[in-house]
Amino acid sequence: ARLNCTLVYELFAGGFGCIHKMRSSRAALVFAASYVVGAIAFLADIVFQNSESIAIRTIIAGLYAITVMLMVCGIWRHYRGPAPWRTLVGILIAQMAIYAALLSLEWSWMRSFSANFGCGLILIFGLAAMHGKRGQNLDATFYMLHLTSCILCFARPILIAFLSGDTLTNTSHDDQILVVSLHLVAAFAAVSTGMILLIILSRDIFEDLKVSSLTDPLTGLLNRRGFELEAARYIQGHQYKCLTLTVIDIDHFKRVNDTYGHSVGDEVIVTVGRMLTDTVGTEGIV
Repeated sequence: ARLNCTLVYELFAGGFGCIHKMRSSRAALVFAASYVVGAIAFLADIVFQNSESIAIRTIIAGLYAITVMLMVCGIWRHYRGPAPWRTLVGILIAQMAIYAALLSLEWSWMRSFSANFGCGLILIFGLAAMHGKRGQNLDATFYMLHLTSCILCFARPILIAFLSGDTLTNTSHDDQILVVSLHLVAAFAAVSTGMILLIILSRDIFEDLKVSSLTDPLTGLLNRRGFELEAARYIQGHQYKCLTLTVIDIDHFKRVNDTYGHSVGDEVIVTVGRMLTDTVGTEGIV
């Protein structure tokens, strides 16, 4: 299962890398890094599955936590802007310090609690980044999936503690059916997250291409194709009202370009476009 997760994570990393190459996106780049680290974490878990070294187990847990942190940073970048790196790194360091201390005490359910609780805290920042940004169905679905992952982080160690009882040790931790099952659920949530994120980023690229094909890049106003489409819809929606079509021209515009240069001419065009948009408002089309 971990080997399959490694391969799937590598595919996701490649997918986000391709999206970044198609349209420069820091969010896609951070998501790609998250899945690269996740793939390394699963691979390290396979190689050192039977290791009892505290250092190795802490490093592997740290890789999983970094995967979560990078995911949240990508979400923050996509929905908000620059991520709160310092706060998230601080939580990560504290989480790993507590994890390593508990690992040396044979308190496996407590170490599971520290690892999952820290990741849960980090995931809360992802929820905060999406707050008020769930206007479309895909974003709302992603929010619910992220919320589920967050709840799972807090619930998983509690389930392990109460259902495993005193039989859980550092040696037997990864052999417990419950632990393995919960790992698989978490992996499924991560895979589902990757799929919906790829769809969301692809949707954004499609919408950008659609906008760029219908608007003038200088002013942001509709070009001829965009005007024809919007005008047709506008006329259909105003069948019983009087409509006015106004065509204007900037007088002596060539003189502006010849005297002050084309960059100033561009500013004139942008300013006139902004004035027209402000004048018309939502009552018409520019």
